[in-house]
Amino acid sequence: MANEETLILYLRNGCGYCYYVQDAIRKLGLTVEERNIWEDPAFEEELMSVTGRRVVPVLRAIDNEGASRWIPESRDIIEYLVSHHSAA
Repeated sequence: MANEETLILYLRNGCGYCYYVQDAIRKLGLTVEERNIWEDPAFEEELMSVTGRRVVPVLRAIDNEGASRWIPESRDIIEYLVSHHSAA
C-alpha cells in the first residue's frame, strides 16, 4: 500500500519550491524525512548519483520492498502526495 512508503525530501535552504512542498506536507499531516543537500554533502552526492543534478526539491518514495521512486518538480511531488497519501 502506498501509504506505507518511506518518504524522503531532498531540499536546500532558501528554496521557494522546497517551501511550497513542505507546506503541502504539513497540510497533509505527513511524516517526511528531510535531507538538506547544503547541510550534508552525503545527501547531495546521493541525489547526484541518481538524478545527475543538484536541483531540488526531489521526493524519494521507498515502498515496502525497498524500491525507490524519485520524483522531481514541486508540482509533481505535491500531486503525488495528494493522490497517494491523502486521507480518503
